[in-house]
Amino acid sequence: MNHTLLVVDLAALCKDKTSWPLAFMWSALLHDIGKPLVTTPEGKAPGHNESGVKVFNQYFSHFFTNKKMKKYIRTMIYYHMHLMNMVRNQSKDYSYYKLLKGIEGIFPLNDLVCMSKCDKLGRLANRPETISTLDTYVEEKVSRCGNHALKPFVDGKLLIELGFKPNQDFKELLDWAYDLQMRGHDKESVIQLLKGRKDGK
Repeated sequence: MNHTLLVVDLAALCKDKTSWPLAFMWSALLHDIGKPLVTTPEGKAPGHNESGVKVFNQYFSHFFTNKKMKKYIRTMIYYHMHLMNMVRNQSKDYSYYKLLKGIEGIFPLNDLVCMSKCDKLGRLANRPETISTLDTYVEEKVSRCGNHALKPFVDGKLLIELGFKPNQDFKELLDWAYDLQMRGHDKESVIQLLKGRKDGK
């Protein structure tokens, strides 16, 4: 509880730097609501972001009539740990692109950076240099990869041009092609892999 109160206090100091201060503050208050479900005797809480989304959907979602605000809060609960975990693991570009895809159109990367800092600074044992490491990591990723999700190389029209027939597999093919793109494949190699898949190679 002390941690949550500290995070809310810190969020109040930086909310005006975010795209939606009210939704940001609600996210700060609710970011750890999944912890009671998964906390171990050792005090760890693996997967508390996923459980937090479930708790939000079941017990809190109906309090918010604005669908965009619900989506903002739900998404922030899910992703609030991702950036710090990525910094800790020195995650590659693929993880960064997946993160951008997950938050695209819901809130900008800066909102998540602010929440990550509030979450980290809201711990009594936190070391300030961790924030500097986060800033350096994000700046490097943004300078090379941007701060928006990649625009897909492949769309339904291109699939049809390649000879695929519109059916229920289209979404799976589009997701697969986009995943390849996030992994660093260029457009031509993605098209060749799709052709190979179509031909059963």
